[in-house]
Amino acid sequence: MKKYYFLITLLAIMFVFLIAVLIVAAKRSDDYFNLLGSLNNIVIKI
Repeated sequence: MKKYYFLITLLAIMFVFLIAVLIVAAKRSDDYFNLLGSLNNIVIKI
């Protein structure tokens, strides 16, 4: 049971890190809405 808890925690940390990186990238780039649009396209493709 503890193994699964560790894996879920690791996945959650990775997910939060990914979101943080995306936010930083969006703030640095001028085309924030283009980034959001491409993100939506990626989500739709998956």
